[in-house]
Amino acid sequence: MAQDESFELGDQVRLVNMNDSEMNGLIGKLVKTVGKGRFALMLDGKDKSTVVNTKNLERCVETSETPKSYDIVGTWDDWEPHPMKWNSGLNCFEYTVTLGSDGVESFKFLVEGDWDTCVYPGHKDASLHDGHKVCGPDDGGLDAEWTIGLHQMDHASPGETYRVCVFLSCGVPFSVKWENLKQESSQMPAKQVAPKVQLQAQEEEEIKPYRPSKRIGWKEQFSAEPAAKEKPYSREENVFESRYDQAAFRDDDDHYPPRGNHGKARNLDERGPFDAKVEETEKAARERLARRLEMAAEAEMKMITDEGLEGTIQPVEREQAALNSKLAENRRRYIAHSGARKDRETLQSGSVLEASAEKDGSAAERTDGGANTKTADITRLQGECMECKAMTENILDVGGYCCPICWQLYQSVMADGWNSCVLIEGKQAAQHAQRLVDQKGQSLTISMARREILNKYPDAFRNGGSNSRPYHVSVRQCSECGRATTDGVQGTGDLWFCKACRRQ
Repeated sequence: MAQDESFELGDQVRLVNMNDSEMNGLIGKLVKTVGKGRFALMLDGKDKSTVVNTKNLERCVETSETPKSYDIVGTWDDWEPHPMKWNSGLNCFEYTVTLGSDGVESFKFLVEGDWDTCVYPGHKDASLHDGHKVCGPDDGGLDAEWTIGLHQMDHASPGETYRVCVFLSCGVPFSVKWENLKQESSQMPAKQVAPKVQLQAQEEEEIKPYRPSKRIGWKEQFSAEPAAKEKPYSREENVFESRYDQAAFRDDDDHYPPRGNHGKARNLDERGPFDAKVEETEKAARERLARRLEMAAEAEMKMITDEGLEGTIQPVEREQAALNSKLAENRRRYIAHSGARKDRETLQSGSVLEASAEKDGSAAERTDGGANTKTADITRLQGECMECKAMTENILDVGGYCCPICWQLYQSVMADGWNSCVLIEGKQAAQHAQRLVDQKGQSLTISMARREILNKYPDAFRNGGSNSRPYHVSVRQCSECGRATTDGVQGTGDLWFCKACRRQ
């Protein structure tokens, strides 16, 4: 007996006046007492118990009377009500639903066909796999319904039939489930063996399977003449004799049945017209392949003409020349940064390529008109000058090609104070020069553009050209004419005058 005399263990109760409004109306069973005036309640559909005060419990009185009628409405006929059948054994209402062409159907329930007493889930498109709450009966749930076939675990298909059940406890719906009737019917009952029937002696006949005789061919077996009467059929004896029947079929062609060969292997020596055609096709393909291999062996690879070198160079020599050129370039860069002092002096004199080629033995020999000549020039490939785009063999220490004329012009402007890193109006001097070349096109070379920038912004290069630090030149407004200028003269106070106003 529980401490509170109004409730007993095992009673069916309903939650009321709960702080969490969603728990109101849930049905459960009292499992044990927890202190004074408190019970552990196992709610329907839950795995764990909940401790509830007695003031939030209301006893459910079970009656044997049939509860109020329930109707089901769904998408299969535009939400028309259909009465459901009461199942007293399961204490539920049930109805059969067939899925449409899209394999998805939605539904909800009405108590006594009234939309003001609707039973619906806690959210839209509820299924058996989302742990939803059953709500109602009330006038809510306008956009909430159960849906079959939308969840991937339903495994539903168009045309399948489901039994939908709404379970009641104390007259209140607490659970909705459905099951596939096709899966239920697929569980076949155990196989039943029919009882033996004793036939009369005059009607009893032995049922014998087809079994050709070892001594009678199939022609005689199926002839109109009656065959000799044999002893009754025995399964064990037939299995033993069937082995000899197969041997008889293999030895005698007359024992073949009308269809099938009964284990007789096909004679591989007998080739039909299809086999002969396949053999001819394969033979022709082998002959074509042999002719192609002979032609490839007799063919000679033609020489590749290189307009940059005298005569012609074989592909192997050309590849070796390109490799030697890369090795020489990598050696030159290594000496420029990490080589010995003597090697760097040699590099500055411009003879490092020839020296490294002779040291590594990379100078190749080729035959031209019967005379052997050195082809060390193969390692000196030409490149495009970064200034004037002309072809040249002169390589800078920092990498890249530059012809002697462009190099002299660059050395001249460097001597006058040019520094590519000087900042002028937020950009480097080199960027200003390139922008000037892009604007004027072919009429202005990059060397001429550097000279113009150097003359236009003399104050930016005032500290000695290439050894000077980057200097920022700002734009100021002339106090006289109001024009923006980067060069001028400082007046009294904050006054600044451009060149034109200063001359006045």
